[in-house]
Amino acid sequence: MSVKKIGFVHTSTLVVPLFTSLMEQRLHGVNFFHLADDSLIRDVIEEGNVGPRIAWRVLQHIILAVEGGADYVIVTCSSVGEVAEWASKFVSVPVVRVDKPMADYVVQTASKIGVLATLRTTLLPTMNLIKRSAKSVGREVEVEFEVCDEAFNYLQARQYLEHDELVRDGIRRLSKRCEVVVLAQASMARAVEGMRPSEVNVPVLSSPPLLIDYLKKVLNL
Repeated sequence: MSVKKIGFVHTSTLVVPLFTSLMEQRLHGVNFFHLADDSLIRDVIEEGNVGPRIAWRVLQHIILAVEGGADYVIVTCSSVGEVAEWASKFVSVPVVRVDKPMADYVVQTASKIGVLATLRTTLLPTMNLIKRSAKSVGREVEVEFEVCDEAFNYLQARQYLEHDELVRDGIRRLSKRCEVVVLAQASMARAVEGMRPSEVNVPVLSSPPLLIDYLKKVLNL
């Protein structure tokens, strides 16, 4: 049996080390590669949404990943997650948005869900995905949200301590109102590593580990 190949499409180079580490630690026997374009997330932020021009560019990267031999294409930016779903109609391999496994999991475990983001462009795609996942399994959920507006600026400036603390503050606030806290962006996952278990009394979910669980399942690893 041939070795499977995963192609990651990123809108920021900042998350490349995270996914490389997870793949190397948890998904052995699988090849992978990254396509990253920082201009995409800058344009999403500037325009405030994902219009046709940005969607077309994301699709081009997905096609490049398929041409590079990917058996699965993972789009790791939640802001363009809906583009990933649309793009799957144009290529011959599965295109998976990074937060889909997390959304499917969280609606099975909680009914009052808190979504924390550092970019406002991520909120609506993430909340819509959670609601669709809940509807698909016949569950009703209530979704609250909060945005840590300054955190992403710190992340882009490589001021990781400041980014992580703002995200942790948001987690603490949402955890008082919800049964689970969902981190809307893969780039936020790093903040959870520095939290003590005593700081929150609800689960905090980030998309990268649950994506790896999904890949292990579909690849029978």
